[in-house]
Amino acid sequence: MASEHRENVKVVNADGYQRREKVVEVGPSTQNIVLSRINQLLWFAVSTVNILLGLRVLFKLIVANPNNQFANLLYEVTWLFAAPFSTIIANPVFDNGSVLEITTIIAMVVYGIAVLLITMLLNILFKDTDSRSVRTVERS
Repeated sequence: MASEHRENVKVVNADGYQRREKVVEVGPSTQNIVLSRINQLLWFAVSTVNILLGLRVLFKLIVANPNNQFANLLYEVTWLFAAPFSTIIANPVFDNGSVLEITTIIAMVVYGIAVLLITMLLNILFKDTDSRSVRTVERS
């Protein structure tokens, strides 16, 4: 993909010396910009899911009323993401009815690792390796 390319030559005369500075900047390619946006969207999505799952763990731990509209909505939305992990181990239930959903914490870790690996793979496969260079030449 094409990248943004700028050259600027600056000449400075001082104390009998002529100093020329050529600055060549190569901006990010369109491919790198798109890749960066995709990575940001993936991290935003997994962060949102992990925040919701974290709230689920907290609400289950403090025995939030499941008949409350907000708590019920949270449980229903997060069940989609917590369900694949729900039978890995038994979650501890305490005497007051609170539950420590270790399976949901496992889900949060797995989703974070999955997005980390996906973004690393996308960078390996699709990232351009353009660079910026500055060269200064002094002449008397």
